[in-house]
Amino acid sequence: MSDHTAAPADRLTVSLAGASGSEVTLALSGELDPHTSPILDAAVTDAIGDDVSHLTLDLGGVGFVDSSGLRVLAATHRLLGGRDGRLRLTKVSPQLQRLLGVVGLDSFLEVEG
Repeated sequence: MSDHTAAPADRLTVSLAGASGSEVTLALSGELDPHTSPILDAAVTDAIGDDVSHLTLDLGGVGFVDSSGLRVLAATHRLLGGRDGRLRLTKVSPQLQRLLGVVGLDSFLEVEG
């Protein structure tokens, strides 16, 4: 997998943090907004390929997420669910945990603070 690093104006970096069999971990740093969510979408598509069913997103470096970022998370969950897989979010800030709760994504995403 290649690193998906955005130009400075895009404010998001996605890098491979680990891979083992059908599991991949991506580490994110920056913001998830309309300008950067396509970067995450491309990185997820690249990372999961045909044989990955379990994806962990390390959000410890993410300072902001808007609805476009939430849509990528929901779409990734649906995609992996179709493979009997799962999406796990780790190092989720209290603010993002609260946002996930408000929009109801915490009811079907695996979220760890």
